[in-house]
Amino acid sequence: MADITSNLVWHLKCDEEAGATSMLDSASGNNPNLIIGPPIFGGAGKFGNAIDCDGATVAYAKAPNLITLSADFTIAFWMNTSDLTTKQYPIGQHADALQGVELFNSAISMRFNSQFATSIMSIAGKVIVDTWAHIAITRISGAIKGYVGAIQEGTASSAITVVLDKLGTFGGTFTPYSGLLDDVRIYDRGMAPDDLTALLSPYAISDRYRQQQLLIPSAA
Repeated sequence: MADITSNLVWHLKCDEEAGATSMLDSASGNNPNLIIGPPIFGGAGKFGNAIDCDGATVAYAKAPNLITLSADFTIAFWMNTSDLTTKQYPIGQHADALQGVELFNSAISMRFNSQFATSIMSIAGKVIVDTWAHIAITRISGAIKGYVGAIQEGTASSAITVVLDKLGTFGGTFTPYSGLLDDVRIYDRGMAPDDLTALLSPYAISDRYRQQQLLIPSAA
């Protein structure tokens, strides 16, 4: 049986309505507040609503407590971006302009602890603009794997700690993300492929996933 609940340290379903000023973290109560910019809540999500970032206005949601990932981890989220070429950061850290998940030139990288970006996977031809795609990055004993949907698309290696607390950009006013984000999850364990596949199911949103009910959404 797939496990999508153990070691879940941050879970943002992103179902807030337009006009909301904060969002609910259903895992640990680390609830981000909307900072600057337009009301980014209430976009049309993969399941329910989504965070909607326009890529020009610096609008983001920041959690009060840092999420420190010093060992194994999984970062997973649904992404519907309108730009695959500009360097942007759907997930980052407010106080450090060099940590987070980096999207640039149809590739996804991680920035660890103010280090240069660690390339994980090319998403060219696998992620299409204005189309929902599920992205997952796992680390187990320093070995990093990147997934688009249920398919592993790349590997890397790093044991450096990464600290996160922010959606929509990183470090102050740097590189706002352009597009939609939905069902953002961070685990302090590396998830198995079966677990990641379970996150593609609409049942994952309510955590009522059952192996026999697994539904793989279409690419649309």
